[in-house]
Amino acid sequence: PQPPPVKVEKSKVFYQSPIPYFGAKTFVVEDLLERIRKLEPGVEFRDLFTGSGCVGLNMVYAKLATQVCLNDDDPAVANCFEIVQGRHEELKKILNPAWTRHEFQSFIDLFYGLKLKDVEAACGHLLYQKFLVKGNQTNPENVADYWDGKVVEALPEKIDELHALLTSKEVTVRITNLKAID
Repeated sequence: PQPPPVKVEKSKVFYQSPIPYFGAKTFVVEDLLERIRKLEPGVEFRDLFTGSGCVGLNMVYAKLATQVCLNDDDPAVANCFEIVQGRHEELKKILNPAWTRHEFQSFIDLFYGLKLKDVEAACGHLLYQKFLVKGNQTNPENVADYWDGKVVEALPEKIDELHALLTSKEVTVRITNLKAID
């Protein structure tokens, strides 16, 4: 099942990723998609700076390409998408909305930024980004100040929606961790 569309300010519809990222492509995704719609259909689209995935995922959502490559040179970003694509059930099991702020900060301190390719690191990235962006912060020491168990309770459904896009039968999605110039 495809995720439900999200209404945005201009009353157009697009998919909003559950993994926020400080890149602000969400603000221009509608314009980008309008330009891309004018291109030849059925092309391969390469999102060189995936971040939250808002551009590449909307290519999948709108079926504007037959293949989409989500690339980011940050291994944590690539790992998070790979885990959601292939091991999303494991990821959902370790999300814990009952954590205290201290437990959440300890989890982030342990798993965020280790450049590991595993479920815990993906969970760390997902939660870190969710609450860092929620608090509009760039300081990782303050991320636990924005902890909200209700947000985490909603994540399993969002992860399922993202998994459905990443495993689409109509559009092949691959995830890479390369420098943009490679």
